[in-house]
Amino acid sequence: MAKASTREQLRRALQQQGKTLRIEPVEMPDRPDLPQIFVRTITSKQFGVWQSTVSKIDAEGNVTNDMRDSREALLVYALCDEQGTRLFEDDELHEVGALDPDIVNACFIKASEINKISKKAKADTKNVSAPAPAGGSPTG
Repeated sequence: MAKASTREQLRRALQQQGKTLRIEPVEMPDRPDLPQIFVRTITSKQFGVWQSTVSKIDAEGNVTNDMRDSREALLVYALCDEQGTRLFEDDELHEVGALDPDIVNACFIKASEINKISKKAKADTKNVSAPAPAGGSPTG
């Protein structure tokens, strides 16, 4: 199948679903005073930017992690309304950082789960078996 045809099929399938990003509510039962908070999956490009904010590579190729703003950096992309519209712009990390730490933590946990960056999500992904090849046994 031609690359353009495959790309068009993918685009059509995503359009039929009505959206490409998953949106989920954050449960905050101890905060009934708050409006419903939502997080969404982030795009591949946003994931790369987030990853670059937490991982640094030095001149020798050693990778170090700087997790100081990692929660807030993810939530800049993940916090959204019920339609999936982001609540914060790329340059509003400090605004997210000014939120109540309990809210940030609850949102970060949910965003980590749906974006498959939490330890639990990674373990769940590792435990999923690969699908069997189509058409039965490869030896026939």
